Amino acid sequence: LGRSSSRGDYSAIVIGAWDAAGKVLYILDADLERRQPGDLIEAVIGFVRSRKISAVAVEANQFQTLIARELKARAEARAVGVTVKEVQNRTDKMLRIQSLEHFIKTGKVRFSRRHRELLDQLRHFPRGRHDDGPDALEMLYQLASNHVDWDRFNAGLARLAQGLEEQDFRRLWGG
Repeated sequence: LGRSSSRGDYSAIVIGAWDAAGKVLYILDADLERRQPGDLIEAVIGFVRSRKISAVAVEANQFQTLIARELKARAEARAVGVTVKEVQNRTDKMLRIQSLEHFIKTGKVRFSRRHRELLDQLRHFPRGRHDDGPDALEMLYQLASNHVDWDRFNAGLARLAQGLEEQDFRRLWGG
C-alpha cells in the first residue's frame, strides 16, 4: 500500500474500451499512484462518475477483499450505480502478465502516450520494481476479451468517442 510518496506499491486503476469487431482494447485511463485504500476507493468512484462506468473489477486476493467491500458500500451509500466484481487471481502473476506481450505487440492493446507510468512498468517487467499497472492491465484484458456484454461495452465506447474528434482520437492512440 502507498505508505509514502516514495515507497510502497502502486494502486492501479486501468480503464479501457473494447472494440468487439476488431478485438482491440483501447486503454482510456491508466492511473497509477501510491495511495491509501480510502483514497483509492474515492478515485475509483470519481472515475465511475466521470466515465459513466457501470462495472468495476477489483482484485480480491487477501486483504483486497476489504477494498472491494468498502467500494460497494460507499458506492451504494452515495447512490452510485456500479457493479463491483471481485476477481480472485489463482494463476501465476508473471505468466498472466507475460501473456499480454502478444496482444500488445500485435496492436490488440492500444495505449495513449499519456500512460507513461503504465508503459514504463510494462517496459521494465519483470525486472522493474513495480508490476501493479501490468497486473491491472492483464486483469482488464481478460475480463474485456472474455466476459463482457459487447453491446453495452460498444455503446459505452460510442458515448466516450462522441466528445473526441477523429484527429484527437488518432493523436491519443497513435492510430
